[in-house]
Amino acid sequence: MAKSKRSLFSDKDSETAEIAKSLGHPARVQILKLLLMKSPQNCSEIVEQIPLAQATVSQHLSELKHSGMITDKREANMVLYSANKERVVNAFNLFNDLLLGHVKNVKQQKLF
Repeated sequence: MAKSKRSLFSDKDSETAEIAKSLGHPARVQILKLLLMKSPQNCSEIVEQIPLAQATVSQHLSELKHSGMITDKREANMVLYSANKERVVNAFNLFNDLLLGHVKNVKQQKLF
């Protein structure tokens, strides 16, 4: 049985890639920013702030939820979305390690 290529990488690298993929569209970045500023919000409230169709916003919400960047809670006949601040802090730390580690390596090298 073939070994999964994903298993060749560290859990940290896989998690960083999953978060990057979930934020790989400007609409998802905007939705996350909106939910970080004010949570919870339902899909209609988000659609009022982003120039996209409700079906499109719903798809982006689904991707963000799948990656754990947002959570949802059913209340009566609507779904309320909130930023998962713990996951956002974790994402910040992962990207901080990735980028600052790279900057330190670049500074140590003489490029010219």
